[in-house]
Amino acid sequence: MDKFILFLKSLMLQSLFSKDDMQRHGFKCLTNGSFDEHINTNPFFATVIAGIIKNNPQSAQKVRFIAPISAMLGDDLFWNLLKPVTLYSSLILFLLFKNWLIIIPLIFYNIIIFLLRYKGFDYGASKADRIKLLYCEWYFKKVQKPLHRAKVFLFGILSVFLVLMLINYLQKHILYGIILGLILTLSIALKSRAFLLIGVILMLLNLARL
Repeated sequence: MDKFILFLKSLMLQSLFSKDDMQRHGFKCLTNGSFDEHINTNPFFATVIAGIIKNNPQSAQKVRFIAPISAMLGDDLFWNLLKPVTLYSSLILFLLFKNWLIIIPLIFYNIIIFLLRYKGFDYGASKADRIKLLYCEWYFKKVQKPLHRAKVFLFGILSVFLVLMLINYLQKHILYGIILGLILTLSIALKSRAFLLIGVILMLLNLARL
């Protein structure tokens, strides 16, 4: 029960963030007042840090060292892995089925986040002296590599879908195909992506109007 309450508290950590104190108040609440340091880390790894603090309330120096690393890994997990995988898979399911199945990637996303938050406290408390294993053995080998491969694979599938849709659209609207070809040629000649972006936006606006 205590671990579940800690898990719920960790979900609110970001709400206590401030520019001056960073996550100080959040971790003070998370550790029942046993830690009162100015630190900042990624909320996904907040319970891991809380577990380290429980193992040794005087481990401020270790926490100050680990917190930025956790922040970097958490940002990588969210921005570079989970978010693209969720987005690509949701778009693919929408293009294929156009129904509620897009909720599946969102469920997958939240399961990973909640498990990390829920299990993190025990991991930090039991392996505070070997916390580097969390990053070397678990994150890089068991999380980053498979999610990165999934991201590349899903991006490839999504790209094929979008290219096929674009080809089908251009076949029905030959004038737009000619215009896009001219814009693409001009953007390559001038080494500017702005013209290509304008052309794509105009096509999407026209498609939305149909």
